[in-house]
Formats: sequence, structure tokens, C-alpha cells
Amino acid sequence: MTRLGRKAFRRPLTTEEVERYAGVAENAAQALGDFFGGLEFAVAGLLLSPDFLFRIELGAEDPARPLLVRYDGYELASRLSYLLRT
Repeated sequence: MTRLGRKAFRRPLTTEEVERYAGVAENAAQALGDFFGGLEFAVAGLLLSPDFLFRIELGAEDPARPLLVRYDGYELASRLSYLLRT
């Protein structure tokens, strides 16, 4: 989940996100009696997430300039990749 999530969300997944999607996979696998069926539900959850469907760069407030936001490395790389894509 961590490797696929990193590619899908264009950033590393948080611990809570990894636990959530792993839990989805585990619960679905138990309900279906099929390990790969559980993975299918977890991947579907990743692909239906707003973090995958939309570009989300929220940034953090810049302490030096309160009206501006500062992007972390992953947010800045995502913005640049869409700029350079044309």
C-alpha cells in the first residue's frame, strides 16, 4: 500500500492512511475469503480518494509572512510537474 499510495497521491502516505487502506484490504479479504479481492477494494479506495483525483496543495502558513502559504517539497514538486507537462 505504501508504494502504490506514494505513486497515486504523489507523496508518502501518512501512518493513518496506510492503516486505513490496509484495514480495508484486510476486512474485505476476510469478508470475501479472497486476499486479492481485498486488495482490489483497497486499490479502489486509493483511486477514489480526493488526494488521487484532484491536485491538493494546501501548504502551511508562512510564519514570516502570515498572508502567504509555504509548500513542502512534495506539494512544490507536484505543482511544478503540472507546469512543465505542457
